[in-house]
Amino acid sequence: MKVEFEDALFGRHLEKALDDEPIAHFSLKAFDELVGGVRPRMTIIAGEPGTGKTSLLLQLADDIARQGMPALFVSLEIAPPQLIAKSLARMSGGELSVTDISRATQQAGEADARRESPSRAIRHYQQLIAPHIAFATATDAVEIGAMVAECERVREAKPVVFLDYVQALTSDAADADERLAIKGIVGSLRHAANSHEVPLFAISSVNRTSYDKPATGLSCLGGSSAVEYCSDSVAFLGIDGKGVERRTNMSRPIRPLKLTMLKNRYGTCDETTLLYDAEHATFAEES
Repeated sequence: MKVEFEDALFGRHLEKALDDEPIAHFSLKAFDELVGGVRPRMTIIAGEPGTGKTSLLLQLADDIARQGMPALFVSLEIAPPQLIAKSLARMSGGELSVTDISRATQQAGEADARRESPSRAIRHYQQLIAPHIAFATATDAVEIGAMVAECERVREAKPVVFLDYVQALTSDAADADERLAIKGIVGSLRHAANSHEVPLFAISSVNRTSYDKPATGLSCLGGSSAVEYCSDSVAFLGIDGKGVERRTNMSRPIRPLKLTMLKNRYGTCDETTLLYDAEHATFAEES
């Protein structure tokens, strides 16, 4: 293996270091500030059940697409039609829930504005989102890397990659235990993000022992400590509050969540409150 010293590479490395600015920003300003904007780094989003991790990831992807940048959304559990239903519900401005989308235009008894809502959302999606988002599935990180390369070839621009979720990928080590398999997966994801110089936002599952806890640490990440080590930043979504307040918040139609940065290689670890409207697959910030 060839080793090159910095007298040959310094100019290129210096140029990239000086040019290390976000390539885009998210409209969720508090989240954007916590992660430092959209940069070619690996960000993990973890959280307990019911905190809307997939909905948040999809909202971020739609945000990127709306700005005219290619978004590659790799979903290993939820099919594109169900993801698009989430997006349309969000774009209806609260008039339609996710479950309303499929039947709204068929219910003649609804008000005209309510019947028109899916049409407006569909037009919005077709014009602003669809041209710039690609849904895909993959078996491993190598396949994701190949998709990134193909996207860059077709669009002549690097995509922002969104993965739902890390632990659903497979490893070459078929007979390895779960911990070793996940270590291989996240190592390959890190290599793909570095070699293609693309931003990667990925969901990680959490250990069951971390369920229903108001606060947690990096030990919550599912399967292997490599998820922590290989990432640049780790954000954790949890229901806000303690005890009765926490259970009450979980049952609310709009759930107050605490987004906490557990790791941030290039910035500070802080937290912010997000409001999650589960029925409409929408995240907002406190006003």
